[in-house]
Amino acid sequence: LTGVLHALEVDPRVEGTWYAGMEGERSWTSGVYKTVDAGQTWQLLPGTKGKAVWSLTLWASNPDVIAAGTSEGVYRSDNSGERWAKISPDDNLDLRPVVSLAFNPSDKNILYAGTTHLPWRTANGGATWESIHTGMIDDSDVFSIQVDAKQPESVFASACSGLYQSSDSASHWNKLPTPKGAFRTWFVALDPHHSGFVFAGTTEGLLRSEDHGKTWRLVSAEAVRSIAFDPNVAGRIFFASTSAGLMLSTDDGRTLHESNFGFT
Repeated sequence: LTGVLHALEVDPRVEGTWYAGMEGERSWTSGVYKTVDAGQTWQLLPGTKGKAVWSLTLWASNPDVIAAGTSEGVYRSDNSGERWAKISPDDNLDLRPVVSLAFNPSDKNILYAGTTHLPWRTANGGATWESIHTGMIDDSDVFSIQVDAKQPESVFASACSGLYQSSDSASHWNKLPTPKGAFRTWFVALDPHHSGFVFAGTTEGLLRSEDHGKTWRLVSAEAVRSIAFDPNVAGRIFFASTSAGLMLSTDDGRTLHESNFGFT
């Protein structure tokens, strides 16, 4: 089972239920894997076998609804991964591979998809799709998309060309004023505990904003690629870095320290 684990999502309702998106070195090992016992055993979900999965997202209002972004397009399950249906058109070669996904938190039929060349949106569960790149630099790789749970019309996207924000459900994008050199942005994340707090992992390091991305402060010069907010401990945030390993903050991301005991 060698390959690349591109995505990992945790069901917030059921302890030990996780989904993993895999791109295997052997095509038949690719797909969405599910565990219900905290990783002791895994099942390759039917309908995804052989598909290189680059991104996963669970709908917050009902995590039984899952979307998977693959090298072939977008797939969706409404029953915790038991059955899957492709919801992107076969003849749209631009809508693949899908490297990032985000649901509108109030409507499962509104889904955003980021590709290696610009983003897309469906407002009707995949019946139709529209390109949503107005204001974004052409041919941007869209690495992550985040929708504000309290203001669903506010959408953030990170790309190889920088960091973007939209106030009209991604119909138009505004490039955010990140510091000089902070160009390629691997991820953008919204703090679920503090409205207006935004994190971005860039080529210059980890940035933090407390005003919806209007101004930024460099928190760490390390190359941070992903982030996880602890839902049970206030102020605790985990950061994965290619240069410093696992990093931890206990003050809402103002300061970080390495936490690598037990890691190779």
